[in-house]
Amino acid sequence: MMKSMPFDWSGYKDNFFQSMHNIARLKPGVSPEQATANVNVLYQQIIRAFPDGDLNPRNVVNLSKAHVVLTAMATGLSSLRRNFSEPLKILMSVTLLCF
Repeated sequence: MMKSMPFDWSGYKDNFFQSMHNIARLKPGVSPEQATANVNVLYQQIIRAFPDGDLNPRNVVNLSKAHVVLTAMATGLSSLRRNFSEPLKILMSVTLLCF
């Protein structure tokens, strides 16, 4: 199945691959800000725990600036929305006219 993924997803076995999409739900009572803070703490811990990581001073500074951005699924993945919203609007309009 990985062969059918877009070219920029080919690094799935690379610990430092940066283009992964994860989908999750917030626990009741957890705000998006709390979830973002928690995810970023975990991210920093995980990224530093890889045995093949080169944690020289320059990379440590760069890693400290790295963070995970959480996006509400209500807005969708921007590239998919951008590619398909107009054709879907046209299709829905044509379907409405046919009935």
